[in-house]
This record gives sequence, C-alpha cells and structure tokens, in this order.
Amino acid sequence: MTNFYAAFPNDPMSAIEAFRAAMVAGDAKGLADAHVEGDVAIVDKAAPFIWKGPTAVADWMLSMTLYFEERDIREGSIVYHSPITKLVDGDQAYAVVPAVWSYKLKGIPIRHAATITFALRRTPSGWKIAGWSWNQGD
Repeated sequence: MTNFYAAFPNDPMSAIEAFRAAMVAGDAKGLADAHVEGDVAIVDKAAPFIWKGPTAVADWMLSMTLYFEERDIREGSIVYHSPITKLVDGDQAYAVVPAVWSYKLKGIPIRHAATITFALRRTPSGWKIAGWSWNQGD
C-alpha cells in the first residue's frame, strides 16, 4: 500500500497509512498524531507487550527502540497490503491489515509476515487510531 489513502481523509485507512509512514520515518510526532489523544492501547511483541493510556505511544516507542538496539535490528520498513477486514460503524472503525516487516538483524536481511489489527475513532481532525496490535505469524 502506498500513500493512496492519504488522499482520502474520510477513510479510516488514512490514519493507518499515516501511522505506517511515521513509523518507517522514525517520526515520533507523526506517530503520536496518528493516534487519539488520551486513552490508547498497543499490543506488540516486545516487553512489556502492552502499553495503555495517554503515554502509550511514547512508551511503546521507547520500548521498541531498546528492543531494536539490544538485537541490532536496523533498516526497518513495513509494507501494507489490502485490508482483510474493514468495518465502519458511525465514528468507530476496525481494520485488519496484512503487513510485511523487513529489516536487517545483525546485517542479515529478515522478513516477517503479520497482520495489524486497528481500532479507530473519527475525531474533529479526522480518523485516529485508538488501539492496535501486531500479530506476527512467523
């Protein structure tokens, strides 16, 4: 998936694409801006495995930075594929998006297939992510 959804701000996928672009760029502000203000929930594969509340995004970023540094993970990128599921009910949305995470582990290229499950809310400034989980299949 490219920035196609960025052209459609009324589509929940616009927030999901903004999240991906900010993550790949290492853009902390962009990551925070892709999420709702206040109560956010994140589930990912590094300890402590769940981050909740108004500091969830910043806390998750710190945990992942340490996780990557400890394992010598570099040059990461994420590619999305078309959503498996996308449901919109008023100002709430749910999406399951297949993804491929590519990176170098101690210089060796690695690829992992996964899905990312998102819960979103429509806010006055557009769709924002309220929570997400990384579901790695391998």
